[in-house]
Amino acid sequence: VLAYLELARRLGRRRAVWAFQARGLADGVEPHRAVEEMAEDYLRLLREVRPEGPWALGGWSFGGLVAFEMARRLESQGEEVSLLALLDSVPVPAGGTEAPPAEAELLLWFFQDLSSGRPAGDRGDLEELAKLDSEARQDLLLARVREAGLLPERGGRERLRRLVGVFQANAAAAARYRPGASFGGEVLLLAAAEGVAGGAAPAAMAWGDLLAGPVEATTVPGNHYTLLLAPHVQEVAERLEDSLNRRRPAGLARMEDEPCLGIEA
Repeated sequence: VLAYLELARRLGRRRAVWAFQARGLADGVEPHRAVEEMAEDYLRLLREVRPEGPWALGGWSFGGLVAFEMARRLESQGEEVSLLALLDSVPVPAGGTEAPPAEAELLLWFFQDLSSGRPAGDRGDLEELAKLDSEARQDLLLARVREAGLLPERGGRERLRRLVGVFQANAAAAARYRPGASFGGEVLLLAAAEGVAGGAAPAAMAWGDLLAGPVEATTVPGNHYTLLLAPHVQEVAERLEDSLNRRRPAGLARMEDEPCLGIEA
């Protein structure tokens, strides 16, 4: 959930922000295996801190899929979702395949995510990784991560194994996910100018009929990773805050009365 830290700090002191950390990082805890499973678990946790809505939900990248599924489920239960914020997130897979990427490619993606977008290598590196067995790939990844200063020189192997396990489980869950229905509430879709969505218009088209209500789609500076880092995160926060304020019920002044914002990682 640390990916959302700078954004949460800029959303103002009057607004409660709750973040949901993916399972699997703690000893003896297995990752979720399906988007639907994650959504149900996160909704249970959300109701523990905020029994009643309205709720504002949001997520970046894969987290956007989970936020969408949470919003869709709440809506189907007659609950109020004041806003669904999708941050450089598009439904996957575009090609309709249920197979997640091969392990070698996933490891390169993982390094990029862990290092906030730092290039992990080119096609040649991918081909070299593909020739290695799984343990050798993990060893090479550990060396790369340590060289980049992302883990301590000593130890960290078990931590890395768990992080990779969660990343792989999420990729597989995203590949299998098939939304059961659309979401009819209001949506703020922010697409990074250099992001995976290719801009606001293509991102909105990618969601298509899954977003049945009003959609405000706009482009923000940065790429898929830097949009949540300074200086670009400031514009993301301002657009999100503006959208939340426009949907705030009149007369509410206390923080506990504000729509709760839940963000998924």
